[in-house]
Amino acid sequence: MASIRKRGDKYYVEIRRKGYPPQRATRSTNAAANAWARRIEASMDDGTWIDTSAKNELLLENIIDGLVHSFERFGIEVAGPKMNQLNVLKRYFEGISIYDLTVDDVLDFAAVRRKTVCASTLQTQVYYLLQAVNNALAMDKIVLPQNVVAIAIEFLKTKKIIMGSVWRKRRLEKGEYERL
Repeated sequence: MASIRKRGDKYYVEIRRKGYPPQRATRSTNAAANAWARRIEASMDDGTWIDTSAKNELLLENIIDGLVHSFERFGIEVAGPKMNQLNVLKRYFEGISIYDLTVDDVLDFAAVRRKTVCASTLQTQVYYLLQAVNNALAMDKIVLPQNVVAIAIEFLKTKKIIMGSVWRKRRLEKGEYERL
């Protein structure tokens, strides 16, 4: 059973169960505190609970750096455009652990980015995020109950928010090639 106490304008949650280390969190609302406690307790009950005490080592910016390192260790240079996309991801997801990442976080990123970039750029960015998470899962032996990035990508594809670039069927006008 979770213990929830109000501290100032925040709610402090503590879960103590036999056979598990104490779990603590601070949430901004009582409803959020109760939801977090239910989620953690349910995962303890059904055996899917993962100890995230070292979760700061698994921040998404570190996971993205790990992806870059996985290329560089074989002498493969990460090109400037790809590095720029990865830096956008690092800035947006700064301070978020892979264990705390949710489908909504990825969809929120997509909604914010879609306001300023085209669908193909957004697609590139979310696939780079998927590549970084998959690399961490393979190389760091991380266990996640589900790959939230893959789930978010499927949702974005069904809503046709991300898709490949549109192939244009037209011929160059006279002199257009020279201007390029």
